[in-house]
Amino acid sequence: MRPPLDPNGPLRIAYLTYRGKPHVGGQGVYTRHLTKALVDLGHHVEVYAGQPYPILDPRIALHKLPSLDIFNDLYPGRFPAYWEIKSWPDAVEVLQFLKGTFGEPRAFSIRAHRALAKRVNDFDLVHDNQCLGYGIQDIEKLFPTIVTLHHPITKDRKLEMDHAPNFWKRRAIGRWYSFVKMQGKVASSMPRSWSSVRTRSTTFTKT
Repeated sequence: MRPPLDPNGPLRIAYLTYRGKPHVGGQGVYTRHLTKALVDLGHHVEVYAGQPYPILDPRIALHKLPSLDIFNDLYPGRFPAYWEIKSWPDAVEVLQFLKGTFGEPRAFSIRAHRALAKRVNDFDLVHDNQCLGYGIQDIEKLFPTIVTLHHPITKDRKLEMDHAPNFWKRRAIGRWYSFVKMQGKVASSMPRSWSSVRTRSTTFTKT
């Protein structure tokens, strides 16, 4: 049984970012500045991230949850070798890729749930940085969880669809962005009151 939190005390926070590219605003830049600010306020923060990994303040521990890095900068869209597939999250990521969709958020959320399930007494709060994979719902059952949405990815999808040159390109774009449906479901399932964080549930924040 988790003891009640001191409303005026510091928090032990697990911060999740499925991608932490150091020079991308909503990924590594946001992660670095937010986590540093939280530590400056006296909170304890540990970051769980997929690659590319963020650059963090030295006071903050980084726990690497490596993806298969299918969409890396050097070889975007590469197909992993069979020996790289070592776990169920790896299989999920590959199967999503074979379907033509972006599987990193869903696979990362499973990896994060597995990692955090081993540390149920170590954190008071989990902060998900717009992963919104189905595993975040499982994490919310273990910890009070907050979610940040920087912007609706549906807008990115619409812009690409509007500029697609033909039907086949629009179809491919729609398939790749099909993970947005999952994110919408997960975001919609999150309770939206800050006071509930202190009692056991989740909040929903926007930037």
